[in-house]
Amino acid sequence: MTEKRFELAKYLLQKKPWDFFMMVEIGVDRMQHAYWKYFDKHHLKYKKGNPYENVLFNYYQFIDKKIGELLKIVPRDTIVFIVSDHGAKKMEGAYCINEWLIDKGYLTLKKYPKKTLPLEEVDVDWSKTKAWAWGGYYGRVFLNLKGRDPQGIIPKKQFNKEREILIKKLERVTDEKGNKLKNIIKTPEELYKKTNGNPADIFAIFGDLSWRCAGTIGHKTNWIFDNDTGPDDAVHDWDGIYIHYDPQYSKRKLVKDKTIYDVLKILNSQYEK
Repeated sequence: MTEKRFELAKYLLQKKPWDFFMMVEIGVDRMQHAYWKYFDKHHLKYKKGNPYENVLFNYYQFIDKKIGELLKIVPRDTIVFIVSDHGAKKMEGAYCINEWLIDKGYLTLKKYPKKTLPLEEVDVDWSKTKAWAWGGYYGRVFLNLKGRDPQGIIPKKQFNKEREILIKKLERVTDEKGNKLKNIIKTPEELYKKTNGNPADIFAIFGDLSWRCAGTIGHKTNWIFDNDTGPDDAVHDWDGIYIHYDPQYSKRKLVKDKTIYDVLKILNSQYEK
C-alpha cells in the first residue's frame, strides 16, 4: 500500500502541474497499532526475541527513504512540511466506562448481556439511567437530561451539580491494581469556544491517554487489556511530528509547542507574500 501510494505521488509530482501538493500515508499509524508490542520492552505483551521486533523500525526507515525520493523530485525552492495529527505510545489497556457507570449506579440495564455488545444493542432501562458513554481514545459521557434526551430523568436545574459529582468520580478512576491514574476530565465548555451538533457533557481521558476507553458492555470487569473493537497494541499520544523546511532560511532551530493549526497559519503567510 505504502509503495503504491508513494509511486503515485512521484507520478503526480513529475507529470502533472501543481502549486500545492499534499499526500497522506496512513501506514505509519496502522503499523504502530499493529506492531507496538513487538518492540517496546515496557509493553505488557512484549516477548523478547520475537520475530517482529524490528518490523516497526524497518518501516520507519522505509518511510524515510520514500520521503527522500520525493524530495529529490520537487524544485529546490519548495517549502516542505512533514506533520502528523497525533503521536503514539504503548497501550496499557482499556477502561470499560459503561461497566463503571453500571457499578456506580448511573447506567441501569434491564438485562446484562451474555456476550460483549455495543451500548446500542444492550437493553437499557432509561427510566433509571442517569448517564451513559461512548468509547474510543477518550470517553464521551452523556447525562440523561430531562427535556433534551428522549427519556431524560435529570432535571435541568440539577444538571451542573450532577455533572460536577460525576467529574470528581471519574477523576478518581484507578488501574486494575488500584493505582492512581493521570486522568483528564473536561467539559466541552472548557475545551471549545463553540460546539456544534450534540457534544458530550463530559470528556474523559484515562491515564494520560495510555488507557483507551471501552464503551462495550459484557466484560464483567472495568479493565481489559485489548482494544474492544479489534487487535491493537498502541494508543494515540499528544505530540506528533512537525517538520518545516523553508529554503530561504539556512539556520536550524527547534520549534516547540506547535500545533496542527500552525501549518495553515504558515501557509497563509507564505501565500500573502
